[in-house]
Amino acid sequence: MKITKKTLCAMRSIIYIGKESDKSLEPDKFFSIREIARCQKISVSYLEQVLNKLKKAKIIVAKRGPNGGYRLFKEASKITLLEVVELFEKNYKIANCEKPGATCTGLCTAAKPIWDDLNESIHFFLKNKTIRDYI
Repeated sequence: MKITKKTLCAMRSIIYIGKESDKSLEPDKFFSIREIARCQKISVSYLEQVLNKLKKAKIIVAKRGPNGGYRLFKEASKITLLEVVELFEKNYKIANCEKPGATCTGLCTAAKPIWDDLNESIHFFLKNKTIRDYI
């Protein structure tokens, strides 16, 4: 399993926005894309792609104009890691074994229950951890 750069960028950006929101005296403060990009060492154009996808998924909200930028759409405690990972990853499983009874090669065969258990543990972890846990 390898998490893509976009997923890593999304997690870093959401956690950054959450942390900075907690520090801010303004509860609904928006953070500019340039600020997020500079602090997270991500190019603005790449970050824009990631933030647009997060915005469409209603994880963050955007505001145009002066004092515009991005903030969390909902509380950090309501955004699961699974929600973010599934937005960017088509497949985040360790191994994709075929259905029982089918011819299985590679990592599968007799080890299939191991990979199934590991995949289940990863899913459980991502489902039960929120952005708040990392702020």
